[in-house]
Amino acid sequence: MKIDTVKLAHVMVNNNMKSNAVAAAAGITQSDFSLIRRGKRNCFLFTIGKIAKGLGVELEDITTNDNASQVAAPATPSPVEPPPLADPPKPKRKAKPREPPPAWVTDYEAYKKEGWGAILALTKDANWMQKMEEYHPRLNILKSIEKSWNTYWGTEEGWEKKKKVKVRTINWKSTIGRTLQFSGVYKTQDWRQ
Repeated sequence: MKIDTVKLAHVMVNNNMKSNAVAAAAGITQSDFSLIRRGKRNCFLFTIGKIAKGLGVELEDITTNDNASQVAAPATPSPVEPPPLADPPKPKRKAKPREPPPAWVTDYEAYKKEGWGAILALTKDANWMQKMEEYHPRLNILKSIEKSWNTYWGTEEGWEKKKKVKVRTINWKSTIGRTLQFSGVYKTQDWRQ
């Protein structure tokens, strides 16, 4: 005896039940029921009985006999059913030990020290300074960098922003370069000319 997928589909439609509801009522997993419903997996008589009971129908309403001379199944299903065959468990990957966060993540003073050191190094990088002068010809680059540090990046608000990004190393060159357009200090002009 096995499940007749056509009969099963008719009963499900008549009872207005979806696969997940039938699986829950039968006490089997949705994935197992899906395979059974599509005829991709054979199941034990006990499981067929659970599905029929979940649908509120008789065994004959959802099954077909492979062999006409087969003896009818007992009315009470066997209480013990072997577990369904399952894929062997996948080996777990060993978790890499976490490195402690950099000092700047937990210590505001370390953040300020690292940031100011990086800014001083940037101001001594002649190529970078020249590029910034080309990109922002009307800005006083040194004053703009100092302003961006003092008004935002050197504050606890800037520190919190950097911590939210969850990087291990701060790219100060990129941070300051992007900030120049927002916190620019314009070169002074002599208006008397």
